[in-house]
Amino acid sequence: VNEESSCPIVPLSASIDSNLLIVVFTRSTTLENVVTFFRRIPLDSKWRSVSRFSAESSRAWECSLEGSANVEISKDGTHFETLTKFARMDLYKRIFCGGSVEIIDSVRAHCEELMLEEKNNSSALLTVTQCLRLTSPFESHSVIIHNLDRLATTLDPLRANMYKSFASHERLRYALLSKVEGEISNRLESILNGEGRIALTYLKIDELHNIDLLAPFIAEIDLRGNSLMDVSEVVLLPLLTSLSMDENPIEKVPSSLSSLSRLEFISAASTCLSDSVTVGITLQSCPNLRRFLYCQTPLVNETANLRLSLGEKVRLIPYYL
Repeated sequence: VNEESSCPIVPLSASIDSNLLIVVFTRSTTLENVVTFFRRIPLDSKWRSVSRFSAESSRAWECSLEGSANVEISKDGTHFETLTKFARMDLYKRIFCGGSVEIIDSVRAHCEELMLEEKNNSSALLTVTQCLRLTSPFESHSVIIHNLDRLATTLDPLRANMYKSFASHERLRYALLSKVEGEISNRLESILNGEGRIALTYLKIDELHNIDLLAPFIAEIDLRGNSLMDVSEVVLLPLLTSLSMDENPIEKVPSSLSSLSRLEFISAASTCLSDSVTVGITLQSCPNLRRFLYCQTPLVNETANLRLSLGEKVRLIPYYL
């Protein structure tokens, strides 16, 4: 009944930027299946899975193209169209927004009846909450967060981390489905229509669930003021040029950032970075990094050592102007 897993395996979105093709599918798939949805891509083109776990199967894939080939993409593997920017709004809505499903609504109703008799039944409350997450995540956001907090702190604290992860997912989803003040479209629609920057600031999130679904579009991401201890998930955004992770309890810069060939700027102010050796090694491995801001961190005291390891390749910014 999960809307994401019930989608057929087809392209969800794709873009070509400076001869780099990025495509995201509704679910993880192999390269053998990926290529059946494209035409006019040379057989010797280099493909890479955009995944932290597998080189063989991934939801997102990238392909380096030679020249400006008129690549064609198919929604279903049969009918093709020229690819510029491609996004299945209907499937994005299905994955992010959910929708009423009779069997899910029925299960929720039965569990709500049970809770009238057993108010502290954690299984019933979890089932109600999961049903709301599937059918009305935006409309029921405050109820979902309240229920997850109650489960984590009172009814089922042994699984608190799981409930906190669910809550982080819902806060991120709610932010994407919310409208920015003065805008007609919500954040998700703006991104799918070509907005290359996303601000996910002060949301109390501690992970970036499903961020790879936005891989064909995002060039800049601002994650200030959250609870992130690790930002490794940003490597699922291969077009990324700017990363702001200020005001998060981050203790290290993930070495996997070296896979982001376009990354030029990292801001890590007011984080817990302190080890100049590991930070220096990681920054050195980022092929196009130009600037690194780390104001108000323990690393400021290690600026001299950091400069020795980086030379003049990266401009270090230890203080605000």
